[in-house]
Amino acid sequence: MFAQLVQLMGGKIEFQNLVNKYQSDKGAKGLTTWSQFIAMLFCQLTGADSLREISDGLYSSLGKLSHLGATAVCRSTLSYANSKRPYKLYEDFYYVLLEKFRHEIQGRLGNKFTKPVFSLDSTTISLCLRLFEWAQHRRRKGGIKLHTLLNNDTSLPEVIVETTAKTSDIKGSQRNIREHSSRLYCGYGSRL
Repeated sequence: MFAQLVQLMGGKIEFQNLVNKYQSDKGAKGLTTWSQFIAMLFCQLTGADSLREISDGLYSSLGKLSHLGATAVCRSTLSYANSKRPYKLYEDFYYVLLEKFRHEIQGRLGNKFTKPVFSLDSTTISLCLRLFEWAQHRRRKGGIKLHTLLNNDTSLPEVIVETTAKTSDIKGSQRNIREHSSRLYCGYGSRL
């Protein structure tokens, strides 16, 4: 079923164009960017919590991976690739897929509004200060905040911005709001 989903998604040509643009396979000896993407997609869809779960799950389905043009990967290689490969490649690929499937997922709101409707909300993710000293939020607490601009018609995020945990919703997402000429609804506690 996983292989069918990846084949249905398509976009391998667009993905390869982005790999060439960011030169993410330059100097790679074992793990291609496509195999890394398949591993991360497998992680997301199966709810894997660790590199061990991802690696073991991929090794248990080696034959199916070859049909996708991917290979199984060990934990250390995947960890290294996740830390060294450019995240912008995956961000751009998200927008490629969003444009590709936009016509199929639109239409929840119908014709009730003349402009797109967005919801702005944020969530704070707590981090251990011993491991992430750069994320100091309070004296003994660390964290980051993800500000999300959600398109209510497609139920998909248009923009996600990462800031320090102290940043308010409006300050964290102000530059992204200006880009969208639309109606905006904020989450609890936000003010415009």
